[in-house]
Amino acid sequence: MDNNDYRDQLEEIMRNEGMDNDEFMKKILDAQETIMQNADRLMMELTGAGDISEIMNMPVSEQSRIFKDLNEKLCEMTGFDLADYPEDKDSAAEREEYKSMLESIEVPDELLEELKKYRRNSIYIGHSEAEVHTGCSKTGGIPDIYEGFEWVRNSEGNPLTFLMQINCEEIHPFDRDNIFPEKGMLYFFYDFDSEPWDTVENGHYVCYYDGVISELRPCEFPSEPAENSCRYAEGNCVIDEKAVEFFAADDLPEYDDNYEAAEDYSYEEYEGARYRILGYDPFEYSEKYFKLGGYSNSIQCGLSDVFDESFVQLCQLTTFESGKCGFMFGDGGNLYFYIKKEDLRNREFGSTEIVLQCY
Repeated sequence: MDNNDYRDQLEEIMRNEGMDNDEFMKKILDAQETIMQNADRLMMELTGAGDISEIMNMPVSEQSRIFKDLNEKLCEMTGFDLADYPEDKDSAAEREEYKSMLESIEVPDELLEELKKYRRNSIYIGHSEAEVHTGCSKTGGIPDIYEGFEWVRNSEGNPLTFLMQINCEEIHPFDRDNIFPEKGMLYFFYDFDSEPWDTVENGHYVCYYDGVISELRPCEFPSEPAENSCRYAEGNCVIDEKAVEFFAADDLPEYDDNYEAAEDYSYEEYEGARYRILGYDPFEYSEKYFKLGGYSNSIQCGLSDVFDESFVQLCQLTTFESGKCGFMFGDGGNLYFYIKKEDLRNREFGSTEIVLQCY
């Protein structure tokens, strides 16, 4: 099958967007299979490589560029990004079925009372269509920086990718536990080049500016070198920027992170109680939103074995995809930032730690 064959197949999807969702999803899956069958040949055509092994032996950053170029080529050819197709009915039905199951569980009153003692506030972060301006909270783009700021580089000398900046005045109305600064700007960076799974030297960076927001200015990105293999980043370093918005909600620890309360109860009872107290499904929220504070929504295992009670979660970032804007942590995972409670009280963000978990 040549380029025209799978291009025609994808274009047919676009012509039939109004058809039944199940049939539409089948077309998408067929198109994905076609792309997979032709991926090796397409990559060689785009790169000039003689064999797929040449690509696999390239540096990770070069491979990431190739995959990004391939995705952009397919979008350009078809006007269709497979990352943007609508959620299938089965997934939505499964979530509703899971919620119904949680609501039907008989939860002991003693467990409900016990869990209420662990309530903690989360500041959830969602993306917004608002216009991005200097000094606002946002993901991607380049940070609005202060005098004396220096871009941190990884062990190879390449600048870290800027993830997000948080204007603390914007989150203050949602900080019901009053743990974050009332003003200033928080910045988050990560090394997508080596993609560390835990805290290593120069693998991530969090910094805080406590001055006047109006004095901040967009920075100049480091000129050379400029390598960092985030798949969504322009030039492998700068991710398309997007404004964010906030809301607050109660949060509770997961079963694996609350041995004391969970000891005498089943997983189902615990999750049923957690859902009843919170009034929302924390697993669903963890897929849709980032969050500041609160408790971690783990993928592989609870994080209380990694971070003891002297730590608090600073931020949880989840994988999200929206055209050329997004993060990918491992295979659709989460990146967790932790900080010592004392350091957070003292507004000292230089010793934060991270953990990456994925599927």
